[in-house]
Amino acid sequence: MSKGPHPSQVSSLEFALRAWEDLCYMLELRDRVRIAIKQPTFFRAPKQCVDNHRYFRDFLFHRQPPGKTLTLPNFGAPTEEWRLSPWSHLPSLLAGWCWNSRRVYHLRPELQRVLEHTTLEQMTWEDIHPPFRSFAIQLSVPQKTGDNKDCDVILVHSDPNGAWGFATLRTDLRSYVQVNRSRLEKLLRQKRFPLLGSEIDRLLPEIELLQGAFLIVGGENKNKTLLESIAEASNNVLKRSSSTSKEHLDAMFASMLRVALGLPLYLSSLPPRQNPLEPTPPKEAATGRIYLPSGGLDPKAITNTAEVFTVSSQFKLSGLARLFFGLDGSEDEQRVVRDWVHANRKSCHWQPGYWRRRPRHGNDPTAPKVVQVEPHLVAKDRLPDFALPGGTLVKVL
Repeated sequence: MSKGPHPSQVSSLEFALRAWEDLCYMLELRDRVRIAIKQPTFFRAPKQCVDNHRYFRDFLFHRQPPGKTLTLPNFGAPTEEWRLSPWSHLPSLLAGWCWNSRRVYHLRPELQRVLEHTTLEQMTWEDIHPPFRSFAIQLSVPQKTGDNKDCDVILVHSDPNGAWGFATLRTDLRSYVQVNRSRLEKLLRQKRFPLLGSEIDRLLPEIELLQGAFLIVGGENKNKTLLESIAEASNNVLKRSSSTSKEHLDAMFASMLRVALGLPLYLSSLPPRQNPLEPTPPKEAATGRIYLPSGGLDPKAITNTAEVFTVSSQFKLSGLARLFFGLDGSEDEQRVVRDWVHANRKSCHWQPGYWRRRPRHGNDPTAPKVVQVEPHLVAKDRLPDFALPGGTLVKVL
């Protein structure tokens, strides 16, 4: 059995939480400076996460602060404008993950590439049976966010009312270093407000820009197709964004959602007794913890490698398929294959995968809910000697 993900891969959720805590702290500190210089504050009461961020980590472990009874809305966005930020949705996603599963699925590269090239066309919300209401997916190959930054974790949360939330976490979050709060508090006590203000103005954008992508998709109508719901959600995002084109947005969400929704479909498609999950080996789980700067274990960290299960693929990819998916070969060799995909549509070509409903199984709970038709080579016998295959243009969704 091959090794699972490196322990540092798990900590994306932990460091995302640290960045959110610092972001809320900086917003709170900015208001404290405004009060000290007798200026109007940026936020009006109740300030939600600005006031309560320090209690959120304990809240995830069901520990209430003395004299307070906090609920999830107490950690919401302080303004309607800030509600549009992906950071404002992180508390609900982390709470859902902590309370519903604490499960991280690490996808092997082969499975990730197959899911990315398997369209969601024809699938409805009725076909999606998530393993948990909330879970995280660790990618082997990073995807791009709206600002073209690498992300390698997808958080998925399905609400009982039918809404689904999806968020990507940036790869560079794992190198995030928390702000020096002791120094900032010292500047406040010394009333060095200009210097403190410039530090806040410098640090706040740095943290805000670490955001990934976020999407809410309505799945309340079980018979509605996934693509219809995704198109509506994408249009809503486009209305609020003046810097993102529809083509770029569709490509980004397609890549994320084919994996996020493809994983539950893939697990549902397997025979009942076939288990594709490999738990993290005990030795790796024991060492894959989150550490404090002092070198000791962080007792309040929310993640560790024991929660990671590697998901393997039942499909064996050919050498050509691995080149096409970018898993083997040089960039030049991969480019040659992909050029053929766009240039040769009628000859030998790659057929994108798709999901289809499994017919004539009624209400049998043990029957696979869907069948996966994996991406494959069409008309291989027409491929000339030493030639590379062509293919069809891949649909966005």
